Amino acid sequence: GYVVAPVRDYVPAYAIHGIYRVGPWSLIGEYLTAADNFSAAELPWKTGGAEPGAYSLEVGYDFEAFGGRESNISIGIQGTQEAVALELPEDKWLAAFSTTLYQNTSLAIEYASADDYSLADGGTGKGGDTLTVQVAVEF
Repeated sequence: GYVVAPVRDYVPAYAIHGIYRVGPWSLIGEYLTAADNFSAAELPWKTGGAEPGAYSLEVGYDFEAFGGRESNISIGIQGTQEAVALELPEDKWLAAFSTTLYQNTSLAIEYASADDYSLADGGTGKGGDTLTVQVAVEF
């Protein structure tokens, strides 16, 4: 891995986030990027300092299932640029399903497939899959 020095000079950034809904459909988009490079000692990228960025795009559909329980299915893609030193994947695909079980209790299942940066970019060149199951209780 990378040895990253403490940040001495903060770098400004830009971010945009939006949600668009039409009936049961939703589209969520986000983008965040540094406005300048970090120093190579603080956040390296190849032969200099990184100017990292990240994006996320998700499409979801709300519906009723299992006798009228509020449910949602969604797919999404996420990615980063110049973020290998932050140990973030270069890209990730996601698919999720969530539903209410009881009042104030929900179940969510998410499958994600992520790919690391290539060896030439300082990553492992490998990928990995995860399956997450979450039961949440609100109180």
